[in-house]
Amino acid sequence: MDTTAANITHVAFADETHYNVGRYRAIASISLPFICLEEFQANIAQILSDSSVHEFKWKKLTSARMRFAAIKLLDWTIKQANRSSLRVDVLIWDITDQRHDVKGRDDLKNMQFMYYKLFRNVLSERWPDDTVWGLFPDEQMAIKWHQIRNVLKKRTMKRVELEDPLLREEVGSYLRQLFHLELFEPRPSHLEPFIQLADFFAGLGVYSWDSFGKYHYWCEQNSNQKSLLPDTDGFTLSSSDRERCIVLHELDCLCKNNKLQVALKSSNGLNTRNPQKPINFWFYRPTYEYDTAPIKY
Repeated sequence: MDTTAANITHVAFADETHYNVGRYRAIASISLPFICLEEFQANIAQILSDSSVHEFKWKKLTSARMRFAAIKLLDWTIKQANRSSLRVDVLIWDITDQRHDVKGRDDLKNMQFMYYKLFRNVLSERWPDDTVWGLFPDEQMAIKWHQIRNVLKKRTMKRVELEDPLLREEVGSYLRQLFHLELFEPRPSHLEPFIQLADFFAGLGVYSWDSFGKYHYWCEQNSNQKSLLPDTDGFTLSSSDRERCIVLHELDCLCKNNKLQVALKSSNGLNTRNPQKPINFWFYRPTYEYDTAPIKY
């Protein structure tokens, strides 16, 4: 991958799912040190090649072949995340909450807002300060990427209180650079394995909330303790649901086995209890009374 910027230290890739369809929407980013990029891209490409998958997309997860590829991707991702070599951050929102249940909601502008929230959080809070970033979202022609880029470039400083009482008394506080955005370049998903991985995790996030009842029913049908589970009659699972439930269950098991603090059944959808953990499903909730989604004019 040619970044054209020699001083980049970290890279992040992003994609969305269902931004204007369904109750739940999500965007996801995959971030990692630049030094790992070439090796990891080759790893993902090899997984897809071995699985006879040209391009992985969540919406294509409807067959055993795609399920096998998905589980290999999960295993590899959790392994790298546990080594602190990679992060997955998924931001999910519910259009029926008080922020989004407004007349004339502009879903496109709202997604731009969510992209900014996710990028700002990942770039400034989840990696060391003074990182130099290359940011590569999926090409989405309707989004005004330059607006997001310009805001991120402007707001990269944080006021920090000094720990030493004497210094604090003399100078008060100082500004610390959180990150530097060196390169912002939308890329086509079929050419970037990490954008495909972001699409996968965004899809998993939405499915876990939108189809939790189906997943619970699938668990009941595949449990040796059916009598101990609540009644979940009334659900019908398609072949696609069955494949996706297997993958969701695999992610749940991997997260529990690796103590990643990702809840599923207790929250009725994927939700990470500690956002510092490298697999972070973040459910957006309105932050104040007048936190309202943008509307069309």
